[in-house]
Amino acid sequence: VYRETTQALGSSVNSTIVWNAQNIVTNSSMHSTTTNPERLTPQSTGVYQIVGSLVTLSPSSGARDMQVFDSSAALVGRLRISNSTSAGIQVVCFKRFDVLGGYVTLSLDTDGVSTHSVSAGLGNTFFSLQKL
Repeated sequence: VYRETTQALGSSVNSTIVWNAQNIVTNSSMHSTTTNPERLTPQSTGVYQIVGSLVTLSPSSGARDMQVFDSSAALVGRLRISNSTSAGIQVVCFKRFDVLGGYVTLSLDTDGVSTHSVSAGLGNTFFSLQKL
């Protein structure tokens, strides 16, 4: 799944990215662009690789945290960068789903920057869930 349009992010908050487009989704229950579009939901138990990639458009003077959370709000993966320029960041992590009904989300904490956004496009800002 990916961002088809730029998404503005709030300041001093952890903003969950909403995925409004999809390229390849093998099961319609895995992702919906209308119902809970921020989630990727596995359709079977097992170990999954999760990849999140964001390209920020606005410069940030502080640190940025890209985080993957599961449906219990547990942190699954995190990448923290600190710089003052626009940047592309990517996190790769793994999660075992023992029961059905769970999901993962991707968020970005912009560390108090008041004007910030992530870019659009399949090659820039995307989120994937692949069973291993």
